[in-house]
Amino acid sequence: MKQDEKNKKTTSEKPVSLNPLGFKEALDALLKVKPEEEKKEDKEKEPKK
Repeated sequence: MKQDEKNKKTTSEKPVSLNPLGFKEALDALLKVKPEEEKKEDKEKEPKK
């Protein structure tokens, strides 16, 4: 039981400390990828119609 509690603490601490950087990086990646994906989807949808 004590080991589980320790594991839970480390698991919950890691994402919290990584969140600010990871979240910003993920947001940047999403913002950069989204326009490209939307354009690809539009191009794929047009010929199919």
